[in-house]
Parts: sequence; C-alpha cells; structure tokens
Amino acid sequence: MQEPAVEDMPQELHIEDLPLDKKLEVLKKYNPVDYYIKDNYIDAQDTVNTWCLSQVSEILDPRNIRVHYDGWSSKWDVVLNTELC
Repeated sequence: MQEPAVEDMPQELHIEDLPLDKKLEVLKKYNPVDYYIKDNYIDAQDTVNTWCLSQVSEILDPRNIRVHYDGWSSKWDVVLNTELC
C-alpha cells in the first residue's frame, strides 16, 4: 500500500509526527522567502548582528524587503536582501 503524499495529509499534522523520509520531503519544499509577506513578523539581524523581532513593512522587489524593528523608531528601518536571509 502506498503512503499518502504530503499534500494529502491533514493540516493539523505536525512535522515532528512524520517519519524521517516525509520530513525530508517537506523540508525540500520549504522556501523561507514565501514568508516574507507585508505585515508578517520575522526575526531579522540588525546592523550590530543582534537578532530582533521585526515586521516586513514593504516588499520592494522579489529580492529586497524593508523591515521595521519592533520597538524602534522607523529611523532604524532597513532594506534586507532576501537572498542573504
């Protein structure tokens, strides 16, 4: 009997519950750039290499996003290259 494809599995199933071969299948499809959506919160590294909670404030093009560091003035907003993230 053939196991169901990852797409056919219930949404409430967590990756931790999958066998190793299915975990690898899921991870091969993972693309972090898919999560860079306006207003989504992400972890972003600031100019002194500290990881901070930040919000995607603008999608400039497929490779660049503007982020706002949570709790900081917009003076500190930066443009990040998603290929380096």
